[in-house]
Amino acid sequence: CNSADASSTASCPAAGDWENIQISGTASSSSFSHTTFRYGGRWFTGINDLGSLLYIEDATVPISHAVFEYSQRYGVELVNSDSTIVQSIFRNNNYSDTQAAGIVIERGAPTVSENAFTDNRYGIRMSSSATTLTNNTFSSSTQEAVVISNSHGMYSGNVGSNNGVNGILLEGTIGVAGATTTLYANSLAYVLTSGSIPTIPASSTVVILPGAVFKGGSGKGLRVLGTLKPAGVLAGDIVFTVMEDDTVAGDTNNDGASAGTPGAWSGIYVDGGRMEGSGFSVYYGGNFLGGGDDKGGIRVERGYLNADNALFENNYRYGLRLSRATSTITHTTFRRHNAPGVYSAAALGVLAYSVLELHDVTFTDNALAVYTDGTASTTSFGLIFSGNTATSSPADIF
Repeated sequence: CNSADASSTASCPAAGDWENIQISGTASSSSFSHTTFRYGGRWFTGINDLGSLLYIEDATVPISHAVFEYSQRYGVELVNSDSTIVQSIFRNNNYSDTQAAGIVIERGAPTVSENAFTDNRYGIRMSSSATTLTNNTFSSSTQEAVVISNSHGMYSGNVGSNNGVNGILLEGTIGVAGATTTLYANSLAYVLTSGSIPTIPASSTVVILPGAVFKGGSGKGLRVLGTLKPAGVLAGDIVFTVMEDDTVAGDTNNDGASAGTPGAWSGIYVDGGRMEGSGFSVYYGGNFLGGGDDKGGIRVERGYLNADNALFENNYRYGLRLSRATSTITHTTFRRHNAPGVYSAAALGVLAYSVLELHDVTFTDNALAVYTDGTASTTSFGLIFSGNTATSSPADIF
């Protein structure tokens, strides 16, 4: 077979030449080890169990040291499955279908660990699942390395390079009501660019551990209806920044050297929820697109913020904006909130009857350190002001 020679009489194998192997709950004793699957995945619109080389539904199947390649759509599709996939290879699952991926997961709580994903359209896509995703390597995906929708799994130690997006895209709900979800460190950033705004739902808690990096896209951010708990120690332990910022977690958007600018993403919006934690930094938030005053690295509306050992830097309009909110901020620095052309840009905005306590907080090189509309209640001690154009508005706050 010579696929480049039209006169060749041999028939070359191609993605989609056959359908797949299907395993359902009645075949739960199946397993695969040292097995190669290739050139399958034929599918037709409206037939849900086609399109993958291996389809597993309502069954738990151990898979190890296998190869899944040249599928028309997916290498493996798991539906309501707690299967374990370890030390396997997924490559060249990138045929014409726009959803092609090495693995697709729908519901269930599978474990995917120590696998290599190369030259797929997506490495992994998962939805409504509690997947454990650890120590996998993703390279040369044409789209995101990982896409996670409406899920609450555990993701740790995953690495990647030269993907369309070198990151773990979060979309929809993060976490589940009445429970705590923990987000661990990966060399890949958690990416906040989806039109389905990543949201921590009411009555749920998301804990973020040191080493985790979050990057937002233009007009995109994170919404908190429940509780967000960064669990760092030093300000650099957990970072919230923009996609273009290559100083942490590398070149996430794979566009070559680039840097962040104030307001390049929307930041964190605490919408009636709570954010309480320590050891985190927020850069370049605020969303400069459109008018209005409601912009900042973190915005708290009718919610609560408790921040210790944090850093707010180079955000748009405000580093932190409080509206009908309650906040305690300790051992924290606000600096470089002075985006050109922004009237009354301030490091900290305290508005609409908010209640604020500041303990040992530093304001450095801001256009205006603190702005209040006169309705807020502010108490403070141990404040340091250095290099700001103005300390406060009104001038007699401190």
